[in-house]
Amino acid sequence: GAVSIFMGIVVLTMKASVIEMFLAVPQINCDVKAGKIINPEFVVKCPAGCQDPRYHVYGTDVYASYSSVCGAAIHSGVLDNSGGKILVRKLAGQSGYKGSYSNGVQSLSLPRWRESFIVTEGKPQKGVTYPSALTYSSSKIAAAKAGKCSCVTSSKSSEFVNMEYCVLGDSVEINILTSQAPLTPVIF
Repeated sequence: GAVSIFMGIVVLTMKASVIEMFLAVPQINCDVKAGKIINPEFVVKCPAGCQDPRYHVYGTDVYASYSSVCGAAIHSGVLDNSGGKILVRKLAGQSGYKGSYSNGVQSLSLPRWRESFIVTEGKPQKGVTYPSALTYSSSKIAAAKAGKCSCVTSSKSSEFVNMEYCVLGDSVEINILTSQAPLTPVIF
């Protein structure tokens, strides 16, 4: 079943980097926003048809993490509407994002956002292992006790969670939450 396949992936990642090319690349939908994925750097496969105004993109070249990952890839010219593999790298938040029209996608402006990302061609760098299972953030973090790292993963991908990033990401979320009197869930 799924567990044995997953264990196979874990074993593969421990072997020489030659095998990395055969690792599964996670596929995402057009509407997945970069901020929903916790991993600081990842390769994903976008489906065809993401060049659609329903999938909002914020920024130019550097995009706010509230943007559709695949929409941003088309806007930046890395992908066309037929989809494909891309490499996404997270960056710090910017004080402003400028919208523009590019490659059939109209991106929007945003005054500031807590996290950014850039998109490049999905060619893995030599010796770098990218996660074969993505870690999605969840609004359940709101219920977590402050300072406790609660990584909510979408699949049995805890081996791939970068704990430092996780603690940082969650404590940032929790700090935002605990600074408000009532505990209200953060909806992304």
